Amino acid sequence: MSNYSEQTYWITLAHLPRWGSEKINKLIVRIYQAKLSLEDFFDLNENELSRLELNPDDIMDLQNAKKGLPNNSFLAESLMSQGFEIIPITSPEYSGTLKENLKIKYSPVILYIKGNKQILQEDSIAIVGSREAADISLRFTDNISRIASEKFKVIVSGFAKGVDKQALDSALKYNGQSIIVLPQGGLPFASGRTK
Repeated sequence: MSNYSEQTYWITLAHLPRWGSEKINKLIVRIYQAKLSLEDFFDLNENELSRLELNPDDIMDLQNAKKGLPNNSFLAESLMSQGFEIIPITSPEYSGTLKENLKIKYSPVILYIKGNKQILQEDSIAIVGSREAADISLRFTDNISRIASEKFKVIVSGFAKGVDKQALDSALKYNGQSIIVLPQGGLPFASGRTK
């Protein structure tokens, strides 16, 4: 998605305060069933929003979220200038594995991606574990990562020290591919990206 405007609406929708993924994803379904673009949705008035099965508190949350559109526009522009892409849950580029495993209840509304997004569609294996892993655990992780890399599996892990970091390092060592899932997001990860 390369349109700042569309990204702005997705960011605003995905980060509604007090709304979980399930509630936002169900709203997205209703928006698409009503054949509305996100821009059109954010232009709806209170009466029109209530027809989308939104209660007064939900409508107030959305009206408050609209106030954040200018800031989210700057965020979208900043992300794009740094090479990030935003992949909404409605995109064919969104990970089918996430949708299948997490369902509508837990699937993230959007994914912030930097790098080769094609690997989201590849077979993958998650490797996570202790931050205080013993040497034998790190060797085991290295071995599993080697096997996975040889079998063309994408290794998914965090970037925490210990097992997660070993999985990433081993994937790179064996010319494999890896997805790092960052709970803090991509912007604070600048020093990690340069490494």
